Amino acid sequence: GSFTVWCTGAVTCYVDSLQRMLAGDMFRTGRIKNALYLSKGLHRIYVPLRFKMRTTFRVTVESIEPETRPIVLFAPEFSPDLLSLSAGIQDPERPITPFFLLPSPLSSSSSS
Repeated sequence: GSFTVWCTGAVTCYVDSLQRMLAGDMFRTGRIKNALYLSKGLHRIYVPLRFKMRTTFRVTVESIEPETRPIVLFAPEFSPDLLSLSAGIQDPERPITPFFLLPSPLSSSSSS
């Protein structure tokens, strides 16, 4: 069946062999999950850990029920400085003109 697998507190984890790598959630954001198909039977999950002090990690496997699980899209937490480079790609005759977001100038107040 279809499952979500996420490894909280680890950079990566592997399912069944070291050839099937999944992204981990090192910083415990709760947003990094991997969807995959697993056949019935026994499966092994390998989690390489690196740490200098005390640490915790968790591996969670949940069954996906397509009719009850919505797709969740998260808005970006920041906007990139570079907005568009598409002008030169769409029209090869026009040079690429980058557009940047510039901070607004600080208003200076004069004291009397």
